[in-house]
Amino acid sequence: MLEQRKSIKGKSKPGVRSTAIDEFLKENGIDVKIEGPSTKLSDDKRDSLALNEDYYQHVMEDIDDEEGRVRCYGRSVTKSNLKKHAEISEIKKQHIEEVTSLKDELGDMKAKQKHQEEEIHGL
Repeated sequence: MLEQRKSIKGKSKPGVRSTAIDEFLKENGIDVKIEGPSTKLSDDKRDSLALNEDYYQHVMEDIDDEEGRVRCYGRSVTKSNLKKHAEISEIKKQHIEEVTSLKDELGDMKAKQKHQEEEIHGL
């Protein structure tokens, strides 16, 4: 299992070569039956990638549930700040819509008043 490697200066360094779990256990005299998805190293990269993605999602779920800063938004942005800004922007949208509708209504009332004044002066 352990191999000796020569460094540039000629000193030997212990090294470890990669091996299957079964081979490692047999070489070290450990008699254990491993039950699980696989006891051999896989050459298929998709197997390890799927495991890594599942692990990443599991870890990120725990991190995302924590209070504090929001990732990729900088140091001063928190979840409560984002919620507050979303509420403020919603109120601003409602205010803008209300102002435009009132301006339209005022324009209609001015047009009616002008029409009534013309009728009065026409008599």
